[in-house]
Amino acid sequence: YKKSRHLDLTKQINQAQIEDFPPRIMEHPSDLIVSKGEPATLNCKAEGRPTPTVEWYKDGERVETDKDDQRSHRMLLQGGSLFFLRIVHGRRSKPDEGSYVCVARNYLGEAVSRNASLEVACECGMAILLDLRVWRTFKCMQHGFGGFLGKTWFGG
Repeated sequence: YKKSRHLDLTKQINQAQIEDFPPRIMEHPSDLIVSKGEPATLNCKAEGRPTPTVEWYKDGERVETDKDDQRSHRMLLQGGSLFFLRIVHGRRSKPDEGSYVCVARNYLGEAVSRNASLEVACECGMAILLDLRVWRTFKCMQHGFGGFLGKTWFGG
């Protein structure tokens, strides 16, 4: 009886250790600001039993990765993170900029990460060309005590 009881107890412990559980997000993605053409990674780690599948959504739409199209510049990494070979960003099309969530699923349910925004860094260069032959007139008001103070500026 003692040996049988020990085997039953061992069996219960082993079953408890391998019991299935729904997904949960262990690492949420963080907001990113990335330069156009540079690589980037949105991290996401999920656990569950069975191991959950991970999908990414941008602005509510499922993100296509290399799993869907081998020519894609987005790759779903083994742990669930989303890797961009290069950030694509143009004047009319901004396919990578937006708000992302990672969703982990197994047969027991799903877990959704926090939102993470991916923004493309501004290439803010501004060229100002002045025609130095044009005179500029500025009107200045003086407030204070005393007489008028005149001021003359020379130069460019």
